[in-house]
Amino acid sequence: MRGLTDIPLIGLPLTRLLIRLFGPAEINRMQRKKNRRGLIAALSSEDSAIRYQAVEALGSLHDPAVIPSLIRCLTGEKGSDIRWKAAEALGSLGPAAVEPLVMALSSADEDVRWMTALALGATRDSAAVGPLITLFSDPDRFVRGRATAALAMIGPPAVPALTAAITDPDPDLRWGAAVAFGIIHDLSTLPLLIAALGDPVDRVRAEVLAAVAGFGVDAVELLEVQPRGGVPARDADIRRLLAQLDGTRPG
Repeated sequence: MRGLTDIPLIGLPLTRLLIRLFGPAEINRMQRKKNRRGLIAALSSEDSAIRYQAVEALGSLHDPAVIPSLIRCLTGEKGSDIRWKAAEALGSLGPAAVEPLVMALSSADEDVRWMTALALGATRDSAAVGPLITLFSDPDRFVRGRATAALAMIGPPAVPALTAAITDPDPDLRWGAAVAFGIIHDLSTLPLLIAALGDPVDRVRAEVLAAVAGFGVDAVELLEVQPRGGVPARDADIRRLLAQLDGTRPG
């Protein structure tokens, strides 16, 4: 038998009344009942605590049908806590959320962009890799940093695109690829990073050095067999790294 809140026409007005009267208890009841329609209605509450709880409850449903509502919360809410909860819920929905999240990257709000970047990383979907790499050129430093973290969340599926980025003429892309490789810490990327030593842009070069150094003794073995006498800056980086990593050799 259907409850009153399942009946069209009176359902939503009654749901809103119950939310006003009983607040969190009503949200909990709707979550237990998996009442998607009622939880979406709760997003229009004037009470930010109710909206937050409703977003959290919608995320727990793991239902792709709630994606448009969660996207509206991510891009339209004023409270950063609610927006972040919406991003978290969207990331848990996997590939189904990628396309709507990519559209949200065009937001003029840098907070929306960095939250969206992390949500894309949480999907673990390779379709998110290309859009995330474009964020390496974002004007906001925080957005750029979160894009590298998101790619690291995706991990090995991001490596092919990052491989192309680390040799791109755009230093922003090279920087982002170096940072992401340093976080991913996949041994297969070490030769790419060593090849990128001596980059002419200081901030890129610093990240490449840090990423290579992070491999410790594995880097030493490859660095020692690198040919010298080519690019002076690269030769200097190799010498610097070997001196820095000398203590990582097995006793």
